[in-house]
Amino acid sequence: MIPLRLLTIPVCASLVLMAQTTAETEAIRQSLDTIQQKATTLKAMMDSSVKPTNWRDLVIADSNAIVTAATTAKTTAETVAATSSSTTTGRSITVPPGGSIQNALNEAIPGDTIILQAGAVYPGPITLPTKSGTAYITITTSAAASLPQGARVGPAQASLMARIVGQNGGPVILTATAAHHYRLIGLEILAQPGVYGSDVVQLGRGSETSDSQLVSDIELDRLWIHAEAPAWAKRGVAMNGKRLVLKNSRVSGFRSTWQETQAVCAWNTPGPLQISNNYLEGAGMALMIGGADPTLIGSTPSDIQIIGNLMSRPVAWRTESLVIKNVMELKTGRRVSITGNIFENTWTAAQSGYAVNIKPGTENVRTPAITSDVLFANNIVRHVAAGLTVVGTNSYGGKVSNVTIRNNLFDDLGPAWGARLSLFTVFGGVAGITVENNTAAPTVSINTLLLSDLAPSSGLTFRGNIAPRGTYGVFGSGSAEGTRTLTAYFPGAIFTTNVIYNSVQGLAPYYPTGNYFPLTATEVGWTNVTGGNYTLASTSTYKGTGVGGLNPGVDMAALLSATAKTVAGR
Repeated sequence: MIPLRLLTIPVCASLVLMAQTTAETEAIRQSLDTIQQKATTLKAMMDSSVKPTNWRDLVIADSNAIVTAATTAKTTAETVAATSSSTTTGRSITVPPGGSIQNALNEAIPGDTIILQAGAVYPGPITLPTKSGTAYITITTSAAASLPQGARVGPAQASLMARIVGQNGGPVILTATAAHHYRLIGLEILAQPGVYGSDVVQLGRGSETSDSQLVSDIELDRLWIHAEAPAWAKRGVAMNGKRLVLKNSRVSGFRSTWQETQAVCAWNTPGPLQISNNYLEGAGMALMIGGADPTLIGSTPSDIQIIGNLMSRPVAWRTESLVIKNVMELKTGRRVSITGNIFENTWTAAQSGYAVNIKPGTENVRTPAITSDVLFANNIVRHVAAGLTVVGTNSYGGKVSNVTIRNNLFDDLGPAWGARLSLFTVFGGVAGITVENNTAAPTVSINTLLLSDLAPSSGLTFRGNIAPRGTYGVFGSGSAEGTRTLTAYFPGAIFTTNVIYNSVQGLAPYYPTGNYFPLTATEVGWTNVTGGNYTLASTSTYKGTGVGGLNPGVDMAALLSATAKTVAGR
């Protein structure tokens, strides 16, 4: 493992360089947050007397994530420094209402800012051309100063934005081959009304076959990207390139009665990708990574940060005949951090109603997909039929490994959303999965706590969770509840310090020792269920019974800190 003290060197260099400008403060902050989070996780795991069986792999994964984040911070700061020290300070090019953004783009050189009139309407589509140089070309609204950095935008800020409207159902924003170093800030980007559209913002064509063809270094910041009734559109943003960022934005109105739709999708990208502090709304799903065969052979989306997003859809859509699937699907990806998000509002429709699916590709993808080193932590999952599904392998050689599901809160799952299913479903040979310190509230009504089938999965650590048993508890097809299922489907599993409530008398002998089986949710002893505080009260029987003498269940302070602005975005 790389010593943490060595990793501070590029970070300190980043901070020194950052002092020359604040334009990249948010990107550097995100990298530092990742370093802090990973370092804290590493320390806690190394200090613990009980380690998961795959702890060495987790150390390597977290160390790699720290190195990546430190490198990102250093590179960002160096780019800022190079830009600020350039002899070209950049021009301001104002495009009048109804004028040609494309002409302005064609004339622009790196470092220029193209200013559009707030409240004005401009015709699309526009293509971001390929230029030489590493300074950013910025397209922004004249009222950008009224849109605070780091604050999510939406319809309430529409009057401060310039509006770009699509034509003929095609993309509104496109990119030339290998286009790079663009920032779009404070814009409303609308699919052509009355015509069912494809991608509204298309970063990369998704069919590039070499790294040199990929777009790169494009930031979408404080944008409202949407489609409207009656036609709507298929997809908000396609992110197929390198070092792409979507942040502080609202991507909404992507729905169909006949095909899968998404707010955001990426499939032909090596990464890194950052998707942070957005409202993402799609009928099929809010976000999907993977899902189509990549034409960039051998490339796996890597170093993906999905942080602080509200992924949702209107409950009113439930009365319409839309193709409704999950909230998020991760079908391929390495070193993926999914933290501080809220996943909500999915129900049994085109699929069964799980909030999140983690898979090795999909049924129509023949390229072996790698999904590994995935952290799902400090998230809230609510108003859905079921929790998470993790599928280990597929028939084309895809594999899932090293998945960590930690410190999440599950609230309002079950029949009200169409079915009574499982909180966690793990099957098909997952190689290394840790599920720890999660809490399922009394509003969770499930059939099984942990369900498995097909090939056994290795390296399961399931500890410190508080959740209902459901009807069958830990159960695998053709086996019996508890230890027999763990032996058959999770050989060598660590299953300890869990509080499994709504149990029945005499259940403990059917499970490994070191777990607890209160008969009711009330016996758990939470601080304030009505107020949504699932910290164990000082009088709880189970206080201090977790790993290392800590409390089982979610750390509410950490959860609330991570999701503090996820709903409002500011």
